[in-house]
Amino acid sequence: MAENNAEGANDMAVSYDLIPKLLPHLDRHMIFPLLGFMGEQGRLTDQELAQARYDLLKNSNMTDFICDLYKEIHGTDEVPEELNKRQEVVEKLQGLGERSELLLNLLGNTEVLSNLRADKLQNLQYLQEKHDVTVEMVNVLYDYGQHQYSCGNYGEASDILYRFRVLSTDNEKTTQATWGKLAWFHGGDY
Repeated sequence: MAENNAEGANDMAVSYDLIPKLLPHLDRHMIFPLLGFMGEQGRLTDQELAQARYDLLKNSNMTDFICDLYKEIHGTDEVPEELNKRQEVVEKLQGLGERSELLLNLLGNTEVLSNLRADKLQNLQYLQEKHDVTVEMVNVLYDYGQHQYSCGNYGEASDILYRFRVLSTDNEKTTQATWGKLAWFHGGDY
């Protein structure tokens, strides 16, 4: 009888499980900790968990992790050529970092920061006049933050996207950067 009660409770828990309903609406980087939770709960085998993580992240820039998952799933030390995009990802990251360096240094300078105000337009105008900052440079900062996020460098992405939000007047990108910051804030501990 106790066994039937346990089965009934388990069936009820499964029927109220919200994870399958939430997954289609979440960013892949927010799904990752949920998969780990499902594995810890015994709802996924190690093989299923590795496959789910691989399927989830294979289109991200987390190249080393994706290759490790592929090796684990297939029991091999070799990975297909299309997964060997590490060099391309690193080069893009370095290029965006170099193009963002001036602006990041300015936003790390206490003298410059003391001249910034709550008005983004005024801040951008000040940086344009005094330091030759352009809107394109601000947008590169966004691209750099997004690329860091896609690589799984959430802390770095959060800092960069915060700095982008201080200057950007592009509401759509600012909203996306805010969600990225929020995702890191809530998902960063997993």
